[in-house]
Amino acid sequence: MINDFKGLSPARRSSVLVLILVGLGLVAVAERDIQRRPAAEMRGSKLLWRLACLNVLGVASYFVWGRRAASTAE
Repeated sequence: MINDFKGLSPARRSSVLVLILVGLGLVAVAERDIQRRPAAEMRGSKLLWRLACLNVLGVASYFVWGRRAASTAE
């Protein structure tokens, strides 16, 4: 697998690294959001969402379905 990466052109290697960094950034943003968001504003358990957000598909599902709108009581 490492040899496959070394066999890529420099442009493709850069593209792969950028995609990995973007994915890690999205995971970090989702984890921070889970940490700061009250449990009442989430659908389901924080622990389950943390586990789901270990990959990019889980992050996407969290941002689409896992969060409830913040209640604005005035």
